[in-house]
Amino acid sequence: MTTLRLKPHHLRERSPTDRPFNSGFTTIEVLVVIVMIGILGAIAAPSWLSFVNGQRVKNTADAALQTMRRAQSRASTENRAWEASFRIDEDQGVQGSAHPYRGNPSWTTLSPEAGNLVTLDEGRTTLPQDCDHGEYCIRFEDRGIVSDDSYEHADFEDDDSGMIGRIAFTDVEGGNNPNRRCVIIATILGSIRGDRCED
Repeated sequence: MTTLRLKPHHLRERSPTDRPFNSGFTTIEVLVVIVMIGILGAIAAPSWLSFVNGQRVKNTADAALQTMRRAQSRASTENRAWEASFRIDEDQGVQGSAHPYRGNPSWTTLSPEAGNLVTLDEGRTTLPQDCDHGEYCIRFEDRGIVSDDSYEHADFEDDDSGMIGRIAFTDVEGGNNPNRRCVIIATILGSIRGDRCED
C-alpha cells in the first residue's frame, strides 16, 4: 500500500489565484497617475495647438507661392500676361487662382485642411487690390516679369527693402501671438520666396 506524502505548505506551488491580497494598484496610486497625465496634457496642449496652426498657415502660404510661380511660368512660356489672384471664401477659406490676364479664374482652396482657420492678413499684405478677380492679385508679363501695375502703388514707394509686394496669411485662433507666413515678390524680375512675416 502506497502512502500519499504531502509537501509542506511552504513548498507547494502557488496557483494563479493564490496571489497576495495587496499585489495591485491602490486608488491613490491610480489617482496620482491620472493627475500627472492631466498636468502633462495641460502643459503640452497649447504647444501642440500652436504647432498645428503654424503648419496650416505654412501650407496655405506654400500653396500661394506655388500659385504665383505657376502664373509666372505660364506667362514666360506662353509670352502673354498671367495673373495670380487670391480671395477669401466664407465657406472654404483662402482660395487662389493662376489664370490668363482678363481670363476667368479657376478657384481652388489653397489649404483645404485649414478651412476657415487661416485667413489673409490684410494689415501685412501689400499686393494690389484693384483686381478683376479676387481681393489681391499680381500680374506677370511675358518672360515672367512683374507687371508695373503690380508694384506701382503707395506701399511699394514707402518700402525701402526692395520688396515689390507680399501676401500674408495668419491663423484665426492665434490670439495675441498668431502664426504668420508671407509670400514675397522681391524683384521686378519676379523672384518669389516664402518668409516668416515677423515684422
